[in-house]
Amino acid sequence: MQEQDVDEIIYCLPEGRTFFYYFKDRYALMLLSQFVGTGQPIRDIKKSPYAKLLDNPLVRPLVERQGGGVLSSDLLSSVWPGQPECYLLTLGKWGADSRKQRWWRSYHQTSRRGTNLVLQLNFSRKHNKPYQDLIASGDQAPFSYEGHPIARTGFHTLAWARFDIDMESGEALIEEIQSDWVRLAARGATTIETLVEDDAQRQEVVHTEFRGVELDAKRLDIYVKHILADHMVLWSEAMLSAAIWFLREELAIKEIYYHEFDSGNVMKGLDYAKPPRSLYTALPKKFCFQSGYEAPQFLVSGNPKSFRAKMEKERVSFWKLPL
Repeated sequence: MQEQDVDEIIYCLPEGRTFFYYFKDRYALMLLSQFVGTGQPIRDIKKSPYAKLLDNPLVRPLVERQGGGVLSSDLLSSVWPGQPECYLLTLGKWGADSRKQRWWRSYHQTSRRGTNLVLQLNFSRKHNKPYQDLIASGDQAPFSYEGHPIARTGFHTLAWARFDIDMESGEALIEEIQSDWVRLAARGATTIETLVEDDAQRQEVVHTEFRGVELDAKRLDIYVKHILADHMVLWSEAMLSAAIWFLREELAIKEIYYHEFDSGNVMKGLDYAKPPRSLYTALPKKFCFQSGYEAPQFLVSGNPKSFRAKMEKERVSFWKLPL
């Protein structure tokens, strides 16, 4: 995308706080709701790419109750078990505008020259208050990395998704889903478990590990096991759900692609420091994405001829979300 196109999307969408509520397996309800609309017979859903979602623990009781009847978006949206996690969505951008900055495929990790739109999934006050009491006050964020597209000051970003979008064709490619917060906090907890008993050495190691923020080992252990634990389980589901919701509901994008692991590394020039494989294999499969060699048309036309030849040679494939 051109940077000005990203800026226009950010400018046109509502500013302030957009709440996104998530509970375990809500993705199944959301995907089926988008698919069935005002209603589809269950027998037809069983023949669709979304058939396996009928066995999801949140969906199965509805199927049993309806028998051979119909599932509708109204019925699916009525399922709201327990107390969901509340996240705040913000927008940002990432990449290089050719007019201002040199583009390096392996550094920017975008599939073509230009800028990505970023959707950020941020913690709410429910998390931030105990986090600040236990770990760090104010805007200190030892589990964030400013070199990545996290939200502006005042937010703590759990995860983000990067998109390349073509509004004219109605296509979007999910370039990346990532969470520094979970990775660094988990690393910190592991480090604490292996530290020696000497308090001075423990403090020195923890201080070095978390970029100058002096952390108490016991408090970090409490934070990871009791405050962050649920988010560590939910974050990838919640982030991909928010990404699909945002693309389809806010931008009216229907054709949604997602990188496969090996092909994505080729497209983004990654020979080393590759992302977790499960985020580009198990996660999209769980969401009913279908694998194939169909590529977003804007990606084919938006890359040099030499790189398109490499795509063909490497047999680059993509996940695609069924309509």
